[in-house]
Amino acid sequence: MPTVRENNKRIAKNTIYLYIRMLFNMAVSLYTSRVVLATLGIDDYGLNAVVTSVVTMFSFINSSMANATSRFFSVELSDSGGFNKLKQTFSSVLTVHFLIAILVLCLGETIGLWWLEHEAVIPQERMTAARWVYQISIITSVLTIIQTPYNSAIMSHEKMNVYAYIEIAKTSLKLIIVYLLIIGHFDKLILYAFLTLAVTIIISIVYYVYCVKHFEECRYKFTWNKDIIKHVVSFSGWDLFGNLGNFAKLNGLNIILNLFFLSYVNAAFAISFQVRSVLSPLAYSILLSFTPQIIKYYADDNIQQMQNLMNNAVKFSSCLLFLAVLPIILDTDFVLHLWLGDKVPAFTNIFVKLYLISILMENISNLLFRPIHADGRLKKMTISTFVVDMIVIFSSYFFYKYTKSFPPFCLIMVNLSFIVIIAIKLILIGYQIKRYSIRDFIHNGMLVVFKIFLLSSILPVMTILLLDEGLFRFIILMTVFILSLGFFFFRLALTHQMRIKIIQGISSKLNFGK
Repeated sequence: MPTVRENNKRIAKNTIYLYIRMLFNMAVSLYTSRVVLATLGIDDYGLNAVVTSVVTMFSFINSSMANATSRFFSVELSDSGGFNKLKQTFSSVLTVHFLIAILVLCLGETIGLWWLEHEAVIPQERMTAARWVYQISIITSVLTIIQTPYNSAIMSHEKMNVYAYIEIAKTSLKLIIVYLLIIGHFDKLILYAFLTLAVTIIISIVYYVYCVKHFEECRYKFTWNKDIIKHVVSFSGWDLFGNLGNFAKLNGLNIILNLFFLSYVNAAFAISFQVRSVLSPLAYSILLSFTPQIIKYYADDNIQQMQNLMNNAVKFSSCLLFLAVLPIILDTDFVLHLWLGDKVPAFTNIFVKLYLISILMENISNLLFRPIHADGRLKKMTISTFVVDMIVIFSSYFFYKYTKSFPPFCLIMVNLSFIVIIAIKLILIGYQIKRYSIRDFIHNGMLVVFKIFLLSSILPVMTILLLDEGLFRFIILMTVFILSLGFFFFRLALTHQMRIKIIQGISSKLNFGK
């Protein structure tokens, strides 16, 4: 049984791997999204976002199963004598994912296709391209669903370096997509969809080959273990509601905007969503490092160690995310101009600011999901969050229907929903896990994060107020903010023992005292 110190070292090592992957992905994604926007144009960029979001919504079933799969793999791995059951679990779960892929295919070719042909607001001259993109997106989604158990196996084995390498390779392939998109003479929107599918195929093969070679349990053999499947499906069943609401909230809003506004609003929303897609993996990567251990500590009934891990996770993930988010919030116009040039659709600025704020709250919400997920009693949480998410959808729809104004309203509702969801999860954790101290998490986790956010923002805000917009101001802003955040994180987030170890480690590396 690994010691707490060994587990902490593994978490730190995995976090570094995933953080490097995130930085690379962020840089490439920002560049490629700029080129894609310039190549496709605002209208086609928005059209692509609307069409693919429909298919993505059908994949919420897979997201529920992915959470269940990862959870059960981690639990089985913590059982030293459970290899045969682990092997049966993988094969049974992969069988279920094949069925989910078939279900998504059927939904896409019926309900989704009907929406595309009869309800979507798409210029007639672009309908052929929209149909191609839609069909290719379905195939891409099916492959992603089948790939999910292999991803979960890598995560549960805590091979974050492998995951990071494969995702970096995936991001590198996106650079090739950009080049081929520029030189290609075919319809750019259709070509972009085909190239994205090609990348998905390549990465799926890589995940499959690695897992089959390194994890014996990943060698699929048709298995229909009723007990395992019933347990996994029952567990993921309630989670289904939470994912349905979350997917509707994040992807359905783009469809609602399409009903009431012109394509430039969809393009602005898509750009802001792209920013979210680039930055969210930063916090998610850190949570990936903590998640297997949170589940294993719960399975071993070590609630106190899980508590300590949760406190550290909220501080590390929130502050690393804040490091990327605050400069963009404070200097949004400059960043958008630097990133996209002059082709920035109206409302993009406020969409981006609101999405960035939501990312900070979503990070805490996702972390609070971990102990509830480990506990396995999801019913109250998923129903509650589903109701909150549906309120966002319906309030946005009726607001636009009767006012046809202020497109960012939907993201204001998203931010309010995360505040409510965080409160709900805190209450449920305290109720379901009796030895878990919510007061400790708030006092030694969330309040510490809030203090760091507040204090480290003072000098950056002063920089924005005192200097004129431009590259010089942004460089000063970043420098001041990094130093400020680093200082307050060191003073407030780390324990006295951690600070001493860090100072001793730095002194040793620099050969002080010689």
